[in-house]
Amino acid sequence: MNRQLFGILLFCLVVLSANCQKNQSSSYNISNSGDGKLSTHHMTINNDGTSLEIKYAGEVRFNDDETAIQSLDPKGGLLYRKNDQKLIAETDNKGNIVYEMYDGGTKLSIETAAGKQFLANIIKDLVNHGIDAKGSVERLYKKGGSSAVLNRVETLKSDYAKGIYLDHLLQQPSLASAELSTIAEKAGTLMSSDYEKAKVLSKSTERFMAEPKAAQAYFAAAKTINSDYEKAKVLKGVLAHNLSIELYDQAISLTRDIHSDYEKAGVLKSMIEKGKLEGENYQKLLDVVTLIHSDYEKAGVAMRLIDKGIPNKQAYDQLIKVSSQINSDYEQARVLKRLLDQPIPAGVDFEQVLGLLNNIASDYEKAGVMKKISNKELSPDQWVSLIQATSGVSSNYEKSGILVQIARLMPKNEKTEEAYRQAAKTVSSDYEFGKVMRALE
Repeated sequence: MNRQLFGILLFCLVVLSANCQKNQSSSYNISNSGDGKLSTHHMTINNDGTSLEIKYAGEVRFNDDETAIQSLDPKGGLLYRKNDQKLIAETDNKGNIVYEMYDGGTKLSIETAAGKQFLANIIKDLVNHGIDAKGSVERLYKKGGSSAVLNRVETLKSDYAKGIYLDHLLQQPSLASAELSTIAEKAGTLMSSDYEKAKVLSKSTERFMAEPKAAQAYFAAAKTINSDYEKAKVLKGVLAHNLSIELYDQAISLTRDIHSDYEKAGVLKSMIEKGKLEGENYQKLLDVVTLIHSDYEKAGVAMRLIDKGIPNKQAYDQLIKVSSQINSDYEQARVLKRLLDQPIPAGVDFEQVLGLLNNIASDYEKAGVMKKISNKELSPDQWVSLIQATSGVSSNYEKSGILVQIARLMPKNEKTEEAYRQAAKTVSSDYEFGKVMRALE
């Protein structure tokens, strides 16, 4: 690759790059150029008086002892600049690697001992920043297994580099459960970036979940993620797999640590879709639902749970409790209507259901719920209780609408008709009162 072409490539890198800030002093960017087959990379780091810039195109491979460049992409190249040190490496027309090196104002030759040492020092720095991570992992793993790779990870400069190494390590086919557990532990303790940590965990979720002890370490690492968005992303990835009841329980527990109502609700909805709500897990999930402050998000999760079916009276009672914690009349009414679409299990306290109407201030929303109740199969006493509950509706229009529907659906007997007439007396509008009484005829 001639110098003019490589120079044009490096310029294009600068133009194409939109540096993604990782912290106050460093940035990293990857962009594709040409036909998409040649990836280009640009890294800049400014920290503690050190200015570092690394640009390379295509694959860069180091030799076994990581003291020289073994191969470069024929169309690629490498630029390294650290303060007053500079290295340019590219290939000539015959495929040989050509070096241009400067230490301060002094040009160095690769044929000299000083030049070779200069190159070796630069390659060590390149390795520490994740360049040729795949090759480095292969070399280290061949020599000393996962321990050798993890020892290298502890020396790396950035979470980005650590993430690349851990990702390549996790692609090794013969990792034992204990090794997977150690890798998850290192991801949780050695990396401070939530983004990089989540990326490592998410890419190998299935492998971790297949080993119970490794899965425990995985959840422990995920717990160290502070970002609600990243933690939720990891959990949703976990829920995409077939989990045991025990692992599902772990996922529920970790969801409690998510502060964002939106992210927490998203994870809970994924859990509901996957099932595994047997026994205590149903209660545990509902306990997490109660931690949601947003009425909209809480109602959305509750309705998703209702749509999956209510297994027993205890679950129905728990859902009633959740709906009572919703302050919005509209959202609470939505949940209650959805709840009333399901059969009411035997033994549920009907008065408790009616009692929820006291939490709804809106006559319109209250009337909508009462009409839903009137469509259920009720006992004579329950009909009387429902009719009496209409006294809590202030609007003559809404009250008459409820009573007219009740008159059409209720069993006609002395108790229900007497309760109905008493309720009709609370309608102060002559017009609405007339509609109510005619409905009883």
